[in-house]
Amino acid sequence: MNINISKNTIKKIVSLIVASAIMQFAFISPTPAIAAQGCPLNTFYGTVTFNGIATDNATVTLTDVTNGSPALSVVTSLGGFYQIDTSNLNICTVAGDQIQLNATFGAFSTNVTRSFVVEPLTNVNLVISSTATTHNIVSVASTAGGTVTPAGTTPVNSGSSQSYTITPNTGYHIANVLVDGSSVGAVLNYTFNNVTTTHTINASFAINTYNITSSTGANGTISPLGVTSVNHGANRAYTITPNTNFVVADVLVDGVSVGAVATYTFTNVTIAHTISASFAASPVITPIPQQNGTVGQAVTFDVIATNPNQGMLMYTLDANAPIGSSINAMGTFSWTPSIAGTYNFNVIVDDMVSAPVSSPVTIIITAVSPPADTTLPVIILLGANPVDVVQASVFTDPGATASDDVDGNITANIIVTGTVDTATLGSYILTYNVSDAAGNPATSVTRTVNVVAITPNPVLTSISVTPTTASIVVAGTSQLSASALDQNSVALATQPAMTWNSSDTAVATVSATGLVTAVAAGTTNITATSDAVTSNASIVTVTAVGPACQTTADTNLDGVIGNAEILSYIGQWKIGNVLNSLILQAIEFWKVGVGC
Repeated sequence: MNINISKNTIKKIVSLIVASAIMQFAFISPTPAIAAQGCPLNTFYGTVTFNGIATDNATVTLTDVTNGSPALSVVTSLGGFYQIDTSNLNICTVAGDQIQLNATFGAFSTNVTRSFVVEPLTNVNLVISSTATTHNIVSVASTAGGTVTPAGTTPVNSGSSQSYTITPNTGYHIANVLVDGSSVGAVLNYTFNNVTTTHTINASFAINTYNITSSTGANGTISPLGVTSVNHGANRAYTITPNTNFVVADVLVDGVSVGAVATYTFTNVTIAHTISASFAASPVITPIPQQNGTVGQAVTFDVIATNPNQGMLMYTLDANAPIGSSINAMGTFSWTPSIAGTYNFNVIVDDMVSAPVSSPVTIIITAVSPPADTTLPVIILLGANPVDVVQASVFTDPGATASDDVDGNITANIIVTGTVDTATLGSYILTYNVSDAAGNPATSVTRTVNVVAITPNPVLTSISVTPTTASIVVAGTSQLSASALDQNSVALATQPAMTWNSSDTAVATVSATGLVTAVAAGTTNITATSDAVTSNASIVTVTAVGPACQTTADTNLDGVIGNAEILSYIGQWKIGNVLNSLILQAIEFWKVGVGC
């Protein structure tokens, strides 16, 4: 059989044989060096493998972590072999010291810790895996106002790098960045290179601030004055106050006028600003005293004002001034109130140079008090007094009327006291009382009711007038009738003579037979009286004559005014040139008859 072996294979076989020989020599004939200081000696040796393969060019470091001796390092060769002699440590290693062996190959590493034992040789094989060793980096934004990215805990492969971005929020800036507790400044980015251990990165932020500078001219103040620092997005208010007899002339914000304002507020501040105020002399108004008046009476007063700028003054009223009020160019206020109350408003004076000034005005208006009502109301009984009632019959009170010179008809307010017991013979008294709205009591009126055992002879007890109301025109007539009733409200068999009466003959008159003749527009009460008994009132309303009648001429000229003839010229019918007065009277009589 022929076997072909390459040169590389031969080299590897030779290396393994040499390494084995050395190892055998080391185990069989260890010859440790003698420490110059007489320290216990030990030789650490072994093989470094990477992913299971013995690896040359790996760095092995030995450190006595107990006493902090400087590290000793060797590079593997001959198939991953290493050997480190503790005699080369500057400080003696004693039993129990913690010895750490670290093997690094490229970006990967491993380490082993052993307790030192006094022996010639210690075998420690070191295994490196391509699975990366990781180290945690913790990032924190220690104050509000920004972020660190990535945030929180980030695992980083050993030997790798990790970058961080520090970003302030709008209106904030980076105050400082601490890496492992040490400041690296207010940086926006930071990178951890060749990470071999854990780290921390901590960023702090601060809000941006902006200066607002305020200033003012003479004769007034602005508050706050000077430079004021304002946080980003915040508001800042300023108050502008003129001295006595001065007004704000203008306010400039960032060099631009915002008018003669008394206050100004910067909102959502994101940049620096300036604000300045100027002042000017103003008109001076003499305080206006309280004015008093009554409804319907004119209220006038003069506004006195002086102008330091020597110009004309213009007087106006603000929107709260009462409706109908005015003030003229000379400052005279005029108003006639119609409603009682208190009125508050301002008079405004403007010199056309400085800002207008105003003065408050208060006017108190009271109502006109009506004259005192001292007249007593009057009660009038209706029906007979006294009146007889048959025992066991039903008694109905005829009632009464009441009137007042201010309140008018107050009949509904009459209070009747007393009772009538028709089951028991005897005399009973009914009392009628009433008071007007002013509290004036009428003179009491009484009625006597006699309860009798037998039916008495018919006695005139009441009179009924019909109709109870009538409406006629001036010069018109209306016939009323009256019926005399006995105590049982039955018409008397023999009607007595009646006396008719009109309460206002200027409105209408009434004849002895009850014929009412209208005289003038108005209302009158017509009553009939007999034997001291007065009827109910018939209310007669008289209205003015309507439109003039149309007339036509007497066609047959016979001088007779009949239904078939209507004259067209009232008072103009003549026989020859002589006015016939009798015909005129006939015409007027006819006009009344046909309702003209």
